[in-house]
Amino acid sequence: MLGCARGSTVNKVMLMPEASLELQLDRRCIATEAKRVYEISLGQYFRSPGSSELEARIELLRRLLEEVDLPALRAAYPELRGGGDSVVRILRQGDELSIEAEGRTLHTQNLASST
Repeated sequence: MLGCARGSTVNKVMLMPEASLELQLDRRCIATEAKRVYEISLGQYFRSPGSSELEARIELLRRLLEEVDLPALRAAYPELRGGGDSVVRILRQGDELSIEAEGRTLHTQNLASST
């Protein structure tokens, strides 16, 4: 489920609305599944623009793919490699992005410092 609220601009950094999504990693690693969901979401957006929920999902996935070292995380955490029954939750609260799996936080990153 994805939740969102309006963002605001502070010091030329766009604050993303609160967002979360789940990725099913039964067939793909986190990077491949995130790219797949990103591309599907972009296609949905261009077919019916104006959805703030969809915009928040696209922005969350874009930041995940561009700013998080997914290959390093995949190497460190077997549950991010795919092929099992892992469900990974990606959360963004304020400037912080977190990746959770199996009830624990695997990674937290401050997005404000990575722009």
